[in-house]
Amino acid sequence: MSNRRSDCRGHRRSRTIGVRYMEAALDKDVDPDDEPITEQRPRTRGECVDGPRPCPWVSCRYHLYLEVTRAGGLTLRFPDLQPDELEHSCALDLADSGPKKLIQISEVLNVTRERVRQLEVKAYFSAKAGALQLRIHNDVLDGFAHPTGQRAEDAA
Repeated sequence: MSNRRSDCRGHRRSRTIGVRYMEAALDKDVDPDDEPITEQRPRTRGECVDGPRPCPWVSCRYHLYLEVTRAGGLTLRFPDLQPDELEHSCALDLADSGPKKLIQISEVLNVTRERVRQLEVKAYFSAKAGALQLRIHNDVLDGFAHPTGQRAEDAA
């Protein structure tokens, strides 16, 4: 099947661009007359929560226009739209607005409902594993003696 096929909502499917192809494209598309961005990108959620919407900072990890793959490629979520045409541009804004159904999230991410379910399960087990590692780490620290000869919990 071709990447040009539309899904049931009329959007083109997400398109992934590999690293090799990005390097070649970047070499061609550099324009020396482009003005540098003088506005400072927000670094915290507090700085960006009241910022312009749709968010102009496509390079932010929470922006919904594109995603960086593990191999370093780019996945364009909506290849038929420009970043300023997105209805929702920030994953954090969506999270702040409360719980969503799988179908709502799938429409925002331009993926299937099944893929959203898979990501949800992966995130759940990742969080559970992180909590287990933290518990093990704390148990190990509790076993060490305090420099004064007391146990760590007795010293506190």
